[in-house]
Amino acid sequence: MKDMANLFETWSLDREIVLVKVLNHPRDKVFAAWMDPKALAEWYGPAGLRIESHEADIREGGLWRFDMVGVFEGREQSFPNLMRFLEIVPNERIVMDYGTPDPDDPVHVLWIRYTEQHQRQELSFIQRHFAYGIKSTPLGNGSYELHFVSYKKIPMYLRRSPKDNLHHVYVNFDNKQMVLNRVFIKINPGGTFWSPNVEYLEFKGVDPDNGKELTQRVKI
Repeated sequence: MKDMANLFETWSLDREIVLVKVLNHPRDKVFAAWMDPKALAEWYGPAGLRIESHEADIREGGLWRFDMVGVFEGREQSFPNLMRFLEIVPNERIVMDYGTPDPDDPVHVLWIRYTEQHQRQELSFIQRHFAYGIKSTPLGNGSYELHFVSYKKIPMYLRRSPKDNLHHVYVNFDNKQMVLNRVFIKINPGGTFWSPNVEYLEFKGVDPDNGKELTQRVKI
């Protein structure tokens, strides 16, 4: 506890919130619980939510990409998370950046198969690079301009919200801003492998000012 006391003496508490939890366990066991991806997914996160890991590279410079999943408002919802490990000193400290986008892949696009019990599925190489993937352009300060690789008419913007200090994707329709949650793609039969018959894109999100749900359908 002496080290913790020194920490409080030097921390800039006027500009930061410090959360402290003392665990009555040996350091090596606590450290091991962080280093094992399976164990980390078992204990991390608040009660009532489960962790679904998509990528767990727990080392300095590595990423942990995961979802917190739980039932809210009568339906199961997923909350994407990204943790970047900046410094790891065995049995001493783990320094991480929580929630900052990966510069090489700030938005990770996945399929949600509604006809297959909402199963998540990675895009194929062709889909990611020629159809439904996202092209990002850095704007500075952790912000990015985004657009589909095959459809550039609707720009989207990834930036940190001043309200919750988290990154969200924003899109504008008719001078109205939407915090984007997901995009539904309606694909009809009759297309080809290289040119699918996309009928429309449906953008779903919320109004950043009042939280009201918004939907905008764009015919292709």
